[in-house]
Amino acid sequence: MAFTAFHCALVWPLFILRPKRFDFIGLSVGAVIPDLFIPFVYILPAYEEPVRIITHSLIGAFTFDFVLALVATLYVVPKVIRYFKNTSSDPRGYKFAGIDILEQRGSLPVIVYSILIGTTSHVLLDILYHGGSPVFYPLPSVMFPPDEVLSLEIFAHGTILLAFVYLAYVYWWKMGR
Repeated sequence: MAFTAFHCALVWPLFILRPKRFDFIGLSVGAVIPDLFIPFVYILPAYEEPVRIITHSLIGAFTFDFVLALVATLYVVPKVIRYFKNTSSDPRGYKFAGIDILEQRGSLPVIVYSILIGTTSHVLLDILYHGGSPVFYPLPSVMFPPDEVLSLEIFAHGTILLAFVYLAYVYWWKMGR
């Protein structure tokens, strides 16, 4: 996908519709965590393909991605949001859909399944963007869709871009005030 944050457009509607059943931070972190290996590729380019294969597979979504997202959701992201909440008068740094995302935290099981929904949605959404996605890794010869299949990339990029812009504007920018 062109921009990692666009993956959030797939999971944010769940929080908008049922904020008490999902954890916003877990959904969002889970949706972006599979792409967070990208900065390290510039440092260690030889590891790009092996790491991408793990982070963009279903088994990776439930293991490697999940563990990283759990640590980030429980310990890193809340501290960053709390910092912005304490240092800024603008509530858009910690409100989404009019809800304070630090106060509306789910229980540990809610956080866990929110993260898993996020990581799995990322892997499945990337099928539209990357021919030969390693969705079924470690099965060696199964790539979906095959590289030869024409991708719906332009349609998918346009749709997800519009969804992300709409959700960010309406539920973060306008309602966050």
